[in-house]
Amino acid sequence: MNVREGCTSIKKMVYPANAEIAAAAKLKEEKLLDVIREASEARPSKLPISPEALADWNTFIAKHGEEFSMLQYPSWQENAEKIVKILLDKEDY
Repeated sequence: MNVREGCTSIKKMVYPANAEIAAAAKLKEEKLLDVIREASEARPSKLPISPEALADWNTFIAKHGEEFSMLQYPSWQENAEKIVKILLDKEDY
């Protein structure tokens, strides 16, 4: 217990049942997908893209080839699974 002027703080150790936490986290995984999907959508910071930016992009692709013409992101499911593992302390990020 920590008591000082204008503040009282009480800490208590809790040992939850890991199976219950795992089940609850797994149920939230579907909701996490929607949050991650929305947060991960690629979009330009400014629309429409300027003619100069488009020309720069086309020059970049011409120089480095089509391997950069499509960007890849981790799947939403993969992100949700990683978050659940971290919440359950099963994996370091």
